[in-house]
This record gives sequence, C-alpha cells and structure tokens, in this order.
Amino acid sequence: MAETTEDTVVETPLQGLLKRRKELHESVVPLIEARRQVRTAFDARKADEDESKRPTAEERASYISEEETFNEQVAEKLSEIKDLDVRIEQEQAAERSLEIAQNASRTESITITHQPLTYREDNQRVHSYFLDLAAKDVPEVRSRASGRIDGFQERLDAHAKEMAEEMPRRFAEAERRAQTETDRAEIEFRKRINHRGSFEESPFSRNAQLESRAPTRIVGQGGYAIPPLWLIDDYIGYLRPGRVAAGLARNLPLPPGTDSINVPRLSTPTLTAVQTADAAPVASRDIQDTFQQANVKTVAGQEDVPIQLVEQSPGQILDRVIMTDLIADYNQKVDLQVILGNGTGAPLSGGQVVGLYPSTNWGANVVTWTNGTPYPVEFFQVLGAMASKTAYSRFNLQDFNFLMHPRRWFWGATGVDSSTAGSGRFVANATDFPAFNVAALENNPAPYEGLAGRTPFGPSVYIDANIPITDNGSGSLTGSNDVVIAAIWDDIWLFEGDLRTRVLSEVLSGTLELRFQVWGYLALLARYGVSTTIAQGSAFAQPYTQTGSSTGVAY
Repeated sequence: MAETTEDTVVETPLQGLLKRRKELHESVVPLIEARRQVRTAFDARKADEDESKRPTAEERASYISEEETFNEQVAEKLSEIKDLDVRIEQEQAAERSLEIAQNASRTESITITHQPLTYREDNQRVHSYFLDLAAKDVPEVRSRASGRIDGFQERLDAHAKEMAEEMPRRFAEAERRAQTETDRAEIEFRKRINHRGSFEESPFSRNAQLESRAPTRIVGQGGYAIPPLWLIDDYIGYLRPGRVAAGLARNLPLPPGTDSINVPRLSTPTLTAVQTADAAPVASRDIQDTFQQANVKTVAGQEDVPIQLVEQSPGQILDRVIMTDLIADYNQKVDLQVILGNGTGAPLSGGQVVGLYPSTNWGANVVTWTNGTPYPVEFFQVLGAMASKTAYSRFNLQDFNFLMHPRRWFWGATGVDSSTAGSGRFVANATDFPAFNVAALENNPAPYEGLAGRTPFGPSVYIDANIPITDNGSGSLTGSNDVVIAAIWDDIWLFEGDLRTRVLSEVLSGTLELRFQVWGYLALLARYGVSTTIAQGSAFAQPYTQTGSSTGVAY
C-alpha cells in the first residue's frame, strides 16, 4: 500500500502580517470599550449634584494618570498597525508583481528573488548612507582605508537602482493621495456652505517648460539624492519640532512635477429676495468665480559637520544626528513660511509662499488692541473678539484655534485682572477646571511649544516661538510687538513633497567640514481669507508684570 503524507500548509509572509494586524486590532477594541465605560462613570461622578460623591483631588490625579497610560498603550498599538499596513502593502505589491511576471511568461520558468533594500534601519550600524555619500564626493573621506566605507560605490549604485524602481510607485501613490485628499478637503469645505461636489478638474498645475528644462524640480531624479526610505518614513513622518502652525494647517501631499495649485471659489454669489407681489420680478444675480493660487516654493536646510564625526562616529549616530538636525531646521523654515511667507519671487524662480501674516496677504480679518496699560483679562476679551469676527464673516468656527508667541500666553496665564491686592483671574490646571473666575484652562504640563491650553468658550491656544515679535502694531515687521493669529485651520492647506539630500565639501574644505543639505517643495493656500483673523496693535508690546510698567519683570 502506498504511503500517503499530509501536506503541510506554510504561512506566507503576507498571511502572517494580516494575521498579526487582525490580532492587534482585536486587542485594541476591548481596551477602548473598557476605557469608555470608565470615562462615562467618571464624568457622571463629576456632574453629580451631591458634592460628596464627586471625585477627590487624588481620584482626579489618578484618573489623569490612567488616561495618559491608556493613550500611550493605544498609540503604541495603532503605530504598530500603521507599520503593518505599510508592510502589507509592500507584500501585496510584491505578490502582484510576481503574478504578472508568471502570467507574462508561460513558456519559460522565471525565478524572482526579493532583495532587501541596501540602507535599512536594521543594518544602520553597518552601513551609513551619509558616510557613503560623503565618501563618494569627498576625497579625504574616500582616501582613508576603512572597512566601513569599503564597497560604498556599489551600495550607492544599488540604492540608486532601488530608488529608480521604488520612487515612481511612491510618486504615483503620492499623486493619487494628493488628489484624493484635496477632493476630500473640498467636499468637507462645501458641506459647510451647503454645496455638494468636489473638484471638476485637478487643482495641480504642471508647466511643460518646467518639466523639460528643470527636471530637478521633480523629486527623485538623480538617484543618490533620495535618502533611505526608512529615514524618510521614520523622521519626515514623525519628527515635528518647530512647526506648530504648519502642523495646525491641513497637511496634504504635493504631487511631483507640480508648480502651482489653483482652487476655484465664488467671488459673487447668487441672490434671493422676497417677491414684492404676485407676478413681480424674481431676484436674480449671475455668479462669478475666481480662484486661489498657491505657487510651489523650495525650503532647504543644511548642517556643517566636522569630518572627524563622519569618519569616527558609528553609522546610526551619524545618520540620526544629521537627519534629526537638518529636518528640525527644515521644519522651522516651513513653519516660518506658513506664518510669515511674503510671497516674493515668480512661480518658477524661487522665493517664498504667501503666509498668513500680514492680514493683507489673504484678506484676513483684523482686531486692533491699543490699550497703553493692558491687563490679561482684556487680552482674553481680544481673543473673544477674534472668534466673533471669524464667526460672522466665515459663518463657521469648526477647527478654530489661536496661535501666539509664548511670551503672550505666559503673560496671560500668570497675570491678574488689576493691580488691586488680592484680586486676580488665573489660568487653572486641568484638575480644577471649570472653576470660578478662570480665564483659560492650561494644558498640563505646559509645553514649550504646541498646545498650551483652551479658552472657556471653546477654542484652544497654541504657542509658537516663530510668531513675530517685531510687528509695528499695524501689520509690518518694523516694530517690537507680537501678534495673535486665529484661524479655521482646516481652511489653511499646506502641500509638501518629499525631501532630497546632498553633500558638499569644497565650501568648507579649509576647516575639515562637510555640508549636508536637505530641501523640499511646498505650497500654502488659504481657502478663504476670512477664515483667518489677526490681532495686532500697540497693546501687544512686550508684556511686563501686572502693572504694565517697563520697570517690571519682562516676559
């Protein structure tokens, strides 16, 4: 009798990833449900009419600690799910490619192998992208015999080939996402003004002359100039210092090859009126439309690094230090463009985007504060006036929040109503809010940038040291005042492309240094100018202690 054996089912990498993702998702749902029940019970206790049943200070502190732990746990699982989604997409693409190749060759056997990328997070201790890049361009690095740079040219060649295959796919996906995200943003916008539909045609413009004579504007051409994908995905996706305003705006991908973005809007709306009598003429007015345009500009940053650091430091330190520092600088420049971009330069000749300040850039609302000895309580009334102006000019306050310099927030957060001893209105912490005579709720703990607190009437306050402190009180950078920017941030669209890198040696050869540069393209568009309100005036001079005297402590 023939012996039979039962086939062993081998799990494919894709099946394993899908299984792991399902397990993670199923583990998150019970956590969220359990926490929802705890929150409901706690909120009910806070609202209990019997004061003795309300949470104690210790219980409130414990609840906040549990919330932070829960948020960390869920964020960790969601981050792992996101990473799995990327790997699943890659495996699915690999399987599709294999299937296409097999179908295309019915007569001959094809063996397909999938090699890992040359520069990866798991081999960063062995191979440094920036060290290899320096070895290619800098004779001093190349001349030093070292096992760490042996084979650098082969690695860079392999990396260039990998990017030639990978980046077109990523660019196509970026273009698809850009169109999808802008379409979704337009649909959400039209819902607020009770209109349906999305873009009738793509808002992204390409100049044929641009593509033919300036191919370097298209990210990815040049092979070596593309950083390793793990650095792009890890740092560019998550490292966000110094870009509070840029983070508040609606972030959208910028398709490669784009030189301007044009979003249509109505300049003259339709008209209705009460009919004065039967058979009387009906009110009518032809609509007129225009468009908001955002030209694509370049933002760059650079870091000068001693050649000793390049030659002596472990690879992971070199790559992480350079990328971290450069992207931090790049992010600050992007943030400054969102706030202060002056729009100089023709569409294809560099220059700046059109930022939110001054108010004339996009036709923003203006609130002027001119009190000679201002008190914080008056400042919070200014914030109320800003919300009011936006509400009756934009007819919406969804995602409306304030952005100000840290000196203005901490002056308001530590100030009092008047100089009368014993009186005062202070910002409360999260445990005690809501409370009597409170101007705002401070985020706990107070950050050096980002979300600082929220006002009792709803909007949150964000602090950003890139807010100008040289305003002259009327929208010009010739003075010493700060300003406050408030906006419906969903109406502020920030488009960004991928980053590129290069290394230069000649400019710093006399000091044994190398210059690493990163650059990328961005565009900024305010969907409606009245979505933004700027507060300015003489009362925004550098604040002092409660008396307002210049002899007091300066903020």
